[in-house]
Amino acid sequence: QFDISFADMELLWQQAQNLLALPALQRFFDPQQYRGACNEMSYVNARGELRRIDRLVEFDDEVWVLDYKTGSPSDSASYSAQMEEYRVAMQAVYAGKIIRCALLYSDGTLCEISAPTTKS
Repeated sequence: QFDISFADMELLWQQAQNLLALPALQRFFDPQQYRGACNEMSYVNARGELRRIDRLVEFDDEVWVLDYKTGSPSDSASYSAQMEEYRVAMQAVYAGKIIRCALLYSDGTLCEISAPTTKS
């Protein structure tokens, strides 16, 4: 359906299995460690545009928004606006919980995108 060769599909499958096996990431994929999770969660933003979060994981006091990336972790800063939009949207849904956003790269690198800080 997506015109992916068998060899490429095997590589993608192995990458996914490696991510699921990493101890540092288990809390995001092991149902015994979180309250709830959703893959490909759709929502409509303030401009009426359809958006899709790759993975959302709810814990007792925080919610993580994960976005899968295949590039290099050095590119993380270029996704800050996208992740901030996700953060703002999920703050409206999960009021009272901390919303944390991170990029998850195919090599297992998790890069948290910090919320913008304001000067007082």
